[in-house]
Amino acid sequence: MSEPGKLPITAQSTTQRTYLLLTAIIACIAAYFTTIYLTADHHDPKHTARALIKLRNDQAAKKEILRVAIGYNSNVDLILPAIDLMNQMLKENTEYKVPNVEENGDVTRIDTFDDLARSFGFFFSKGSGAERFVYDKTVFTQIVSAGTSEALINKSFFHIGGNAALMGVKFSKENWSVLLSGAIGPKMRELLSPYTNIDFSNQDAHDEFHVIMEYSKDSKWNGQSPPRANRFIVTRDESNAGFASLNAFHEKLEAFKPHLLVLSGFHLLDGVKEEHYRRERLQAVANRIRESKINISSSLKIVHVELASMGNQNIYDEISNIIFPVTDSLGLNEQELSTLYKVLTSSPSRSSHDQLYSISDISKTDPNLSSVVGAISYILENCPLKRLHFHCLTFHVLAVRSDYQVNEEALIGSLADSSLSATEQACSIERDGLSSQLDLVDLHRNTKIIDLLEKDRVNDYSDLGGVAKWTQSSLKLNIKFYFAPVFVCKKPRHTVGLGDTISSAGLSQQIKLQI
Repeated sequence: MSEPGKLPITAQSTTQRTYLLLTAIIACIAAYFTTIYLTADHHDPKHTARALIKLRNDQAAKKEILRVAIGYNSNVDLILPAIDLMNQMLKENTEYKVPNVEENGDVTRIDTFDDLARSFGFFFSKGSGAERFVYDKTVFTQIVSAGTSEALINKSFFHIGGNAALMGVKFSKENWSVLLSGAIGPKMRELLSPYTNIDFSNQDAHDEFHVIMEYSKDSKWNGQSPPRANRFIVTRDESNAGFASLNAFHEKLEAFKPHLLVLSGFHLLDGVKEEHYRRERLQAVANRIRESKINISSSLKIVHVELASMGNQNIYDEISNIIFPVTDSLGLNEQELSTLYKVLTSSPSRSSHDQLYSISDISKTDPNLSSVVGAISYILENCPLKRLHFHCLTFHVLAVRSDYQVNEEALIGSLADSSLSATEQACSIERDGLSSQLDLVDLHRNTKIIDLLEKDRVNDYSDLGGVAKWTQSSLKLNIKFYFAPVFVCKKPRHTVGLGDTISSAGLSQQIKLQI
């Protein structure tokens, strides 16, 4: 007989079993949904957009005025529709003919219209951005003449150009104080006049012009259409290629005391045929960087190099041997990553490597993530860089050595900001306005990120909603990776300078959160 106030033994046992069963069921349900939340990549576009915006703004960035010095290439861009320009050149020069599609290829040296047409057709068919130097002065004059002709006068316009100047404008909009160098002639000074917080290390009597040939996804040329909107750039820029502003720029750094030193324009060496001259110029740049790092060590946080497309692949090896040892950080896209990886794995000066990752998997418009991560790992293992920011159409990866002394919040905020900035500029969306304008964009990443990686090398994987992070180990070092998707514009309004905007946004946010 049970005691007064207590349930019978059988009833008590049944109640306990029921309670334990319900508790177990609730725990399982909770664990299930927790697992879903922690391992999902949050593919709902609105959720991802809001998560990225939150990560961008999570930390209170410093409000003090920061200083950035940017060299070495500034120029005036002549921006126009690529197909209209090619057709106008054919009209003005009747001896020119369009080559067969089978003849298209990555022509690294442009001396004739045929070279131009074959190289343009090659990158156009892939939807890949590229930049090539025109060695023949007459051909370049014909290009500019066609671009400024009466037929194209309402379709073309002048714009601030050059990686240094475009990055300077982005930093100016972020309220940085900017010291800029490059070919800064009368037209360039006119274009930069609205940005009152940009100062010039030098002023020149003439401008350098670059021709930006833009095309949309709907464009047609020689029976082909591209998979995405992009641009093909042609130049004959001897001033920036010779680093004419180098000394004037570095002489002002000690007084300016920058927190950040950003260097670009190395791709213009593509127009320099003599290897010994290229190496002399690169060595002069490296010597100046080395001196400046000593003179401004109290303020300087990062020395960053921004790469751009080059036809002569030997220059990548020259840059990696001469410039990388005096810098901290590197920014590059899929074309530049694939070429740098190819060159480094083939160089006799590097450790032997059988090119474990496919060059074509890295260089395509939507690259294979595992191959990208593998190539980045190889570069960081074999070059004295601490930070590498990779950007392509559909995603960004920020990789740092595990001993890189920067708080993780700054790195995550940096990547989120760069991803959002790419979409905002391409689509002309106001800052943090993406979540309300999702009809303008697509989100291509529909797979869990960890499923795209070499799982046996991945440690400490974590998904933060908008950014995924993990660590990969090798025999040489541990590398921390951060991944963010990019919302891709259905109808891009701006393609020029996106890489510069991406790197500038990421660096700006990182320094603001780091100082």
